[in-house]
Amino acid sequence: MVTNSLLASARRSRPRIYIPILGIVFLLVLLAGFLTKYMVGKVAFLDNLLLKIDFTVPYLDVHLYGPELMNDYLWVLFCLPGTILIFILTTIMAHRKKAFSFLAGLESLSSFVVILAMLIIVLLPKYFKDQYMQIVLQVYKYGKYAFVGIHGLACVFAFFDPWLIAPKYREIYKLRRVRLMRSKQYRKDKKTFKKLFAKRKYPELCEFLYEPYIAPESNLKLTPSAIEYLVYSGAETRKGLEAIRLTQMARSGQTMGMKIEVAANKAELKRLSGDQYYVDPKTVPPFLSQYGKKGPAEISPNTPSKKQLKQMKKAEKKAEKERRKVSHRAYKAAKKQGKVY
Repeated sequence: MVTNSLLASARRSRPRIYIPILGIVFLLVLLAGFLTKYMVGKVAFLDNLLLKIDFTVPYLDVHLYGPELMNDYLWVLFCLPGTILIFILTTIMAHRKKAFSFLAGLESLSSFVVILAMLIIVLLPKYFKDQYMQIVLQVYKYGKYAFVGIHGLACVFAFFDPWLIAPKYREIYKLRRVRLMRSKQYRKDKKTFKKLFAKRKYPELCEFLYEPYIAPESNLKLTPSAIEYLVYSGAETRKGLEAIRLTQMARSGQTMGMKIEVAANKAELKRLSGDQYYVDPKTVPPFLSQYGKKGPAEISPNTPSKKQLKQMKKAEKKAEKERRKVSHRAYKAAKKQGKVY
């Protein structure tokens, strides 16, 4: 059954239209950085930019020249703006859906490994032995494509994010689909769902989702979830009504009648909560068999007996008499103090 706590935990992960849009845009930025390695000699702006990279790194005695570095190393740096944007998007997705935390971790690890390997190869080759440099070269050779591929995969997941719903939350959207399919006001109900979710009105949202099943005029076959909610909703409503009725009895001085009624309710609950069915077992659907053993019994109406009615009337007369005495004493006290003329 969809509960208030389930809706509260699902609220953060509900589908958002901006996630796929940002995923597509950031993927294009990443691809633009990747394609720069194939644009050398074809795009004048890129060629002029590469020619400006021509200097020697102080203290390391390493000469950097843009056109020579472009094919193997600089294109990875051109991918960084896209990967940074994708990492931010992945962290947002991971905050909404915890499963994406693993993907964000892979992005961080691949970025760190590739950039570290590139810095060692370009700036610090003379500080490493040949056998270690071969390992670093192999790591960089495969790592740079894994670096781009993992970030690209994150964009693919972002595109399908609205449809990637955790199994425990699928019942919510299944009920939503049924509600909208049977609705005569599709747009209005769609907005109502979003509004109730956004304002965290979970009891109203539960009622909204289950209404196609529990409405008296509905012809939909009741599911186990709908029956569970029907029992819960009916019990809560009866509980509220009973609380109002007992409060009114207390305010009107029917204290003895209230006590008798409460005792009768408790006795009835104790009797009905035994492991028995109170209908013909043959008519009970199979999914209700978990609620007790077979053993039909009769349900007696929760009405007071003649003796209880007599006690209630006697208690009411006594309460009325006591109320008059209190009122008379208060009047005499006020008169004595000169407050009544």
